[in-house]
Amino acid sequence: MSGSSGSSYRDVNTSSKINTSQEAVSTSELEMEINKLLEELLKHINDRDVEAIRTHLNEIEKTLGKEIEGIEQILFGGSLSKKTFVEGISDVDALVVIKPDIASGLTPKELQNKFYDLLLQRFPNTEINKGILAVTIKFYDYEIQLLPAIREEGKIRIASSKSLEWSQLINTTAFTSKLTGINKINSNKVVPVIKLTKHLLGLLPERYKLSGYHIEALAVEAFNGYNGRITLFDMTKHLLNIAEKRILKPMIDITGQSGNIDQYFGEKNSLHRQYASKQIRALNGKFSNPATINSIRTLFD
Repeated sequence: MSGSSGSSYRDVNTSSKINTSQEAVSTSELEMEINKLLEELLKHINDRDVEAIRTHLNEIEKTLGKEIEGIEQILFGGSLSKKTFVEGISDVDALVVIKPDIASGLTPKELQNKFYDLLLQRFPNTEINKGILAVTIKFYDYEIQLLPAIREEGKIRIASSKSLEWSQLINTTAFTSKLTGINKINSNKVVPVIKLTKHLLGLLPERYKLSGYHIEALAVEAFNGYNGRITLFDMTKHLLNIAEKRILKPMIDITGQSGNIDQYFGEKNSLHRQYASKQIRALNGKFSNPATINSIRTLFD
């Protein structure tokens, strides 16, 4: 009897181990399939034409240069400079760098007005808008924001929050350098994960969308000391998990350009932040459930 009972126990135990092993293999195969899908989706996200953007900027530089002396150069800013640009989600930010001796007699607002008038003459059939800090020109393929800037001591000054005077010196490379380092120690997977996450968070209702810079800053925090698996699926889940919680507290802008990156969400634990956190949690639930690969595919349709 005892021998028979022991044999039965061993059979059940062995069967359980086999089932567990089969489930592990099945999960592993599914995750491999999901990562393969994300690689394919990333190729689609990367399908953008930097040369087309550069052509637009060259024409803008030529137009502004005819009337504004001392334009030093137009620099890619924002997502393009950090290689995290996602078409349709990221803006194309460009700094129009004016020589200090030329710009010193003009306020940022005066330069912005000049940009607007000149571009309106050159592109009469293109939508051009003037905001607080930048002039935005909407070409048929890309939307470009132009910010007046001056370079001093190797750093950049842009307009202050009201565009009436120049801001304190900002370090435009501080964040980019940090992101580059974090990306490198994580097998260069952080930048692709940022692109996937930008797409996913771009699905949120307009009121709860995060800026591209905000998402990039969340990624730097999320992957500083990361010791999880280096796959697109695992790392994107991790970033969404961090975003859901971290969005409840303001993030300081290390470039010095502004106090907080996410001022648009208000104070710590504001209702706006709490609702945004719930939105991210719901989205994360759809992405992180590997029960069916179609649930993820639909998020990128």
